[in-house]
Amino acid sequence: MNNILNRAGYYVLIIISIFCSFWIIHNANWIIGDNIMFITGSAIGKHNLMMYGSGRFFPLAFQEFNILNYIQGGRSPEAHYIISIISFWGLILALGYFYTKLIAEDIKEKNLISWLVCFFIVLYFFNICFLSIFMDIIYPERMVILWLSLFILTYWQGLKSNKYAWFIISAFIASLNMFYKEPVFGSMLVFVLVTWIFNYRNLSKGQKIFNVLTIIGSLGFISGYYSIVYVHTTHFYNEGRYYGDWKNFIFPIFEWNRIFYIYIILGIYRGWKLIICHDKKQIFTDALLYSGLSYLVAYILLNLNLAYYFLPVYILCMPALILFTLKAFNKKLWLGLLCLFIYLICFNGYFIHVKGAVYMYQYKRQTDMKFITEIANLYKNGNKIIWYQVENKLPENQFANFSASDRLNKLDKFLTFALNGERPEIRKINRLENKLYVDELLIYPPENEIEQKINFSILGNNIYCSKEHTYFYYCRYK
Repeated sequence: MNNILNRAGYYVLIIISIFCSFWIIHNANWIIGDNIMFITGSAIGKHNLMMYGSGRFFPLAFQEFNILNYIQGGRSPEAHYIISIISFWGLILALGYFYTKLIAEDIKEKNLISWLVCFFIVLYFFNICFLSIFMDIIYPERMVILWLSLFILTYWQGLKSNKYAWFIISAFIASLNMFYKEPVFGSMLVFVLVTWIFNYRNLSKGQKIFNVLTIIGSLGFISGYYSIVYVHTTHFYNEGRYYGDWKNFIFPIFEWNRIFYIYIILGIYRGWKLIICHDKKQIFTDALLYSGLSYLVAYILLNLNLAYYFLPVYILCMPALILFTLKAFNKKLWLGLLCLFIYLICFNGYFIHVKGAVYMYQYKRQTDMKFITEIANLYKNGNKIIWYQVENKLPENQFANFSASDRLNKLDKFLTFALNGERPEIRKINRLENKLYVDELLIYPPENEIEQKINFSILGNNIYCSKEHTYFYYCRYK
């Protein structure tokens, strides 16, 4: 009976993970937007393109789906989301195993192990974007956080077994992960530098092998980025994006990741312990902590603030937070519980957004391809498609012009997919001058209305305009 109670936290975690897996696969379908990479790749039996250009270089992102080209039925959305579920469970199992080992080493109350593992993993589920990166397969962070968890686990195994093989595997994973999202290479270098600077004399041969191999991997990434991307780039990704003043940029980062305040405070505290007190007992988790904080800083410097970018920060910083919490539990039970309560407060109000994300993706899965199919059927029946796009003049809205043009490209590619490879003819206009006829469908991007209110009366009296679909707006004859 006691054994069952001691494992109860694991059972709760498994039940929650199964429930989330249902939403990952339920109503699987293509979603208008960056799913363009699949409907032009693995969804039609081709390899997904390697992602680089415009200052970006993450060539291994989405390459895992290419295996579906060799599996019967692999072109379907369901097959793609099965890959997503596999990565989801890989992450949960890797984190669960590592957190169990980490907590078991330091906690006095062994009956708390499963519950603490459950608690710290369930915290991820409260993040507003954690489930989103599995419910829409366009996010490289899905694989980034899986590889980070495996890097941490294999490095830990190397520390405990002192076997070179684990460090070699860990270095390989760390280097591989650099090619899934650019800031990973910097965070891995920070991990190496922290262990080298603060613990050089005590590094094992396996750790030194890891450091050398990871630096070689970083040099490979930098060389690839420079020769393939940087020297050929004239316009960088995110160029022209406008947030207003710096407060408008910073606020969303910490509003949707309030626990970052704790990570930063913990980083200051552990820095004092490392530099002033020469406390190197937690050098592994300290290195992970500063690696995570460097990842946060990287995105701030890159002028990117969307919440999903910062999920890797959680993976890297959480082990240090766990050890801090265990120290509190070992002093007084109430201190440990107070820590857990504070962490929960950091996620207060997020769950409604998690529910909203589940609803949104379920809605888009059921409506996006239905919308595209309806347009494709109209086109096959002889209707003409008109793309109406205006140019925004203000400097702060130049990125919106790029975004609007990108929507046209996606409309073209999704219709081609729905038409089984036949590319549709789309007439482009930049002003409304004529009436809309019965056999014409006018589609326009939301960006048209950023600087002006469009007067559609010139299209005629029997015209119905709809904004029901958020990615494209349209007008047609009633």
